Amino acid sequence: MHHGTNIGLAGLILQIMSKFVPLLFEISRYNFRFVNTAENNAV
Repeated sequence: MHHGTNIGLAGLILQIMSKFVPLLFEISRYNFRFVNTAENNAV
């Protein structure tokens, strides 16, 4: 019973992560582009 609950929780966490990973990727890519623009403007 308890083991089944852990599997359900792991599945839920995986679902949440699969939604957040693309979002984090977009944020990191945007930040990277922003830093590059700032460095280019500084030069």
